[in-house]
Amino acid sequence: MGNYTIRTNDQEDTAIRKAQEHIGAASVSKAFMTAILDHERNREEIMQLRQSLAQAQTRNQELANAVLRFQSSMSEMFDLAGTAGKKKPDW
Repeated sequence: MGNYTIRTNDQEDTAIRKAQEHIGAASVSKAFMTAILDHERNREEIMQLRQSLAQAQTRNQELANAVLRFQSSMSEMFDLAGTAGKKKPDW
């Protein structure tokens, strides 16, 4: 088991106390250990969520592009059908 000394300034002391209260830890060392372990889990979850978000954004863009292609095809179909001058669907 190691011993650690951490030199802090007033701003860091305040941040540590706030974190300790938020975590509900009885001691600063317990707050640090809880924060470190939570950080590792949170980091992994954030990476997974970012990957899921990127996949969802890609899928969303693919769907938006498909809608644009559909609208273009429908407009072309109406043009070919001779509906010139008649009201086309308002996409």
